[in-house]
Amino acid sequence: MKKALIVLFFLLFCFPSYVFAQDYSNVTLGKLQEGSLKLVYEDAIIPTYKAYDANYILISDLKYLGCNVIYSPEDKSISISVPLYGDALPESHINLISEPFSLYNGLVQVDYFETQSLLCNGNTLIPLAALGNVGTLSIIDSTCTFIPSNAVPVDTTQTTISNLSDLSLNVSILDIYWNGEAILTPSSYTLEPYAILERPLPVTDDHTLYLATLVQSATGENYTFVSNSYLGQLNTPLMKKYTRYSTRAALEDYGDITSLDEIIKAEDFVNAKGLSSPTPYLVWTNIDTQRTYIFQGSTNNWKLLKSFICSTGRDYTPTPKGTFALTYKVSSFGQNKGYCCKYAFGFIGTTYLYHSIIFDKSGTYLLENKGILGKKASQGCIRFDVENAKWFYDTLSSGTTVYIN
Repeated sequence: MKKALIVLFFLLFCFPSYVFAQDYSNVTLGKLQEGSLKLVYEDAIIPTYKAYDANYILISDLKYLGCNVIYSPEDKSISISVPLYGDALPESHINLISEPFSLYNGLVQVDYFETQSLLCNGNTLIPLAALGNVGTLSIIDSTCTFIPSNAVPVDTTQTTISNLSDLSLNVSILDIYWNGEAILTPSSYTLEPYAILERPLPVTDDHTLYLATLVQSATGENYTFVSNSYLGQLNTPLMKKYTRYSTRAALEDYGDITSLDEIIKAEDFVNAKGLSSPTPYLVWTNIDTQRTYIFQGSTNNWKLLKSFICSTGRDYTPTPKGTFALTYKVSSFGQNKGYCCKYAFGFIGTTYLYHSIIFDKSGTYLLENKGILGKKASQGCIRFDVENAKWFYDTLSSGTTVYIN
């Protein structure tokens, strides 16, 4: 009875107080795929979903297996009781294949274990491997059979470790954080029966994301628990994608960018090409999409600075394709011919240049049909909005590699 009251205390009072410090629920990290395993418990079969390297299960499907799930709308925390205490509910029949997902920014606790989780169309998923904390997962071919067992009698958070048993325990735990790469912090404690130990945060950097705290071993009189599993808490490709997305500036800082995906795809394209430049900058113009991308960095490590809508040459006066270099630079040209192109930077001598949309020779009034952007419209040069042309002119230096395809 004493143990049950302590467990209830932790679930109802301690649990809601620990939430993730960062709000990252708006960062879409990919789309869920069909999982490689089916989870089986007694007569029940539920599907899994694949997110990069790991299989995930819907919390609503755990209800179908008979788990007790409590959701707190105040802090978006979710408590899942396993083994299967309740009566099984009807199968959810939710299909999330090809639906976008993000990390869930509320705490999810499976018995005494805090697990990383995903959010997809209002549904929360946890790693299938997280059930390994409260049972055995026996995998044969594409079937994963769950055999419940008693949870380790240790409750761990970032700031507390609690012994829920009447045994003296020696406990080793592993804190897992992420800051561009995994940060694994081991520690060990000796806990008296029912002891609650406060501990300092292992990592205090605000830019470091907390993933989980895992019990690696717990030993006491006639009791031994040992595990080297990460319980699905370290999905490295997913976290690397999160790093690429979460460290970005606001979209408007990139110019005419439309989405985080556009940034990632542009960077992946030029880095896969192995393009180099003698300056810290690289320019790529995509004729098909009428976009020009400017990168900063070095070979295989280019990061997007700006994306500008542009207009390239018409089909009968096409912009040359290939690899070139910025050379000729002039603040304006064309006045002797009755027009004015501002902030011009040539990539093939004085014949083909990046420059502004076209004004009258005084540079005051935009000439009719000469302000078109986003479709082929020029004699072969590449036009920008005047503000973007000025940024291009002011920022880039001669010698910068230009790639046009």
